[in-house]
Amino acid sequence: MAKAIIPGLMFVAIAVCLVGLGAILLNSAKWREPMNKAENTVASPVTTPPIDAAAPAQTETATFAMG
Repeated sequence: MAKAIIPGLMFVAIAVCLVGLGAILLNSAKWREPMNKAENTVASPVTTPPIDAAAPAQTETATFAMG
């Protein structure tokens, strides 16, 4: 008799968990605030860092074959 009850209880437990999870997800989506765009408030003008300004204007690459 106990062997017949255990699968039924597992089915009920899984169903309760799924319903609860669905309720939690629906409730969190309901109360979530919409995201607003951030205003462009730059504190200082964007400048090129000195290490990048000192880089050469043109670079060359090389390919080496290993064989």
